[in-house]
Amino acid sequence: LKNSGTEKFSVDKDGALVSGVLYSKADGTLYLEGIAGQMTGNARGAGAIDLQTSRDGASKVASGANAVALGYRNTASGSQSFCVGSANVASGLRSASIGGVIATASGSDSFSTGTTVTASGTSAFSCGSGSVSANTSQFSVGGCGYNGSGVGQSVIQPMCTTTTDATATVLNI
Repeated sequence: LKNSGTEKFSVDKDGALVSGVLYSKADGTLYLEGIAGQMTGNARGAGAIDLQTSRDGASKVASGANAVALGYRNTASGSQSFCVGSANVASGLRSASIGGVIATASGSDSFSTGTTVTASGTSAFSCGSGSVSANTSQFSVGGCGYNGSGVGQSVIQPMCTTTTDATATVLNI
């Protein structure tokens, strides 16, 4: 596709002909409609790529500028965010949510992967099952068979500060 336009296609899927349209806009936006009836959703962000097989709400698109949403019912609303998997959300600036189900990366430069995990702190990382990383640079791993957010997780929390006179300073989270 040059600059902007559409390209119609048909795919034989298990003996059924599935049709779709690949859209390309002058601003670089690329998205696919027609697979599994996906002709809905809010506007895509400038330069966004949205290739998904199902959408259960209008906001489940790549609406952030230069964002990418791939897979099934994902939301990539943060600028330069990346979201792939099932029902995941990447809403923070340059955030990424990859794999798993219901993984959320809402902090700037945050990363989430796993099942029902949240990385809401700036530069936070959350993985496993049910982990929550709400603080800046926090690294959380969930699991232990628990099914609650933040229950049964291991956490690494960097702590630092600067002083002007080299005296001891109490560090708080």
